[in-house]
Amino acid sequence: MGLYRRGSVWWMRFTYKGQQARKSTETINRKLAEKIYCKVVSQIAEGKWFDVDEADQRDFGELAEKYETQVFRELKSYQKNRCYLNQLRDFFGKYRLSNITPALIDDFKQMRKEQGVTSTTINKQLSMLRRMFNLAKKRWMWIKEIPLIEVEPNADNKRTRHLSFKEFYRLLEFCDLWLKDIVIVAAWTGLRRENVVMLRKMQVDLIKKEITVDGAEIKNGEKLRIPIAGPAYEVLAGLMSNDKTNSLYVFRNEEGKPYNPKKSVQAI
Repeated sequence: MGLYRRGSVWWMRFTYKGQQARKSTETINRKLAEKIYCKVVSQIAEGKWFDVDEADQRDFGELAEKYETQVFRELKSYQKNRCYLNQLRDFFGKYRLSNITPALIDDFKQMRKEQGVTSTTINKQLSMLRRMFNLAKKRWMWIKEIPLIEVEPNADNKRTRHLSFKEFYRLLEFCDLWLKDIVIVAAWTGLRRENVVMLRKMQVDLIKKEITVDGAEIKNGEKLRIPIAGPAYEVLAGLMSNDKTNSLYVFRNEEGKPYNPKKSVQAI
């Protein structure tokens, strides 16, 4: 039988018009999934089954609910950026996914501008909207095409300046030993402050020379695998092999407790 699980939900696999098709039964009950599958197969054989476009059946409110419960709540930025999702839901909530066009998205941007919202904030909401549509297409298979979402130009983003090697090694001269290790790993991995300071041993694979960061700890929700370069590897290998505290964390004080990310920046 062409049933398989994706997470806890049963999906169907069948041939329609000479092509392999996959469709969710939207149930976790196998017996009910079998009945749905048999009905679809029977309808196909009788020529009575038609491929329904999910985008015509689903509205944005459903997408927002699914995104919030399955993805957004797991992110560290949930409480801080929850209002962005609510504002998207207020504007797009009544529309079918197939009816959300670039023109409608432009209407949303114009409304936010008239409310006095900055380009940077609007772009953050557009980034969230794009993420939701990407999931709707690639993970949940609710839509076939993602509408064009253009960000606002001239957003008031601050420009980031990177240290030269000379400045970097000069900085290390002023760091205490515990802080120097953190700075080296941060510089050679590119990880964000919280991800470096709160790095756990289970995330570090010294054999593969790789750091894994779970999607719940990343802004865009996608898991990261980062190679460990020479200087960072030396620091991590030394810290993990000489730990007498049995701490869960790579960077820890004498009691085995992790350092405070904010205080680490203040120390620099």
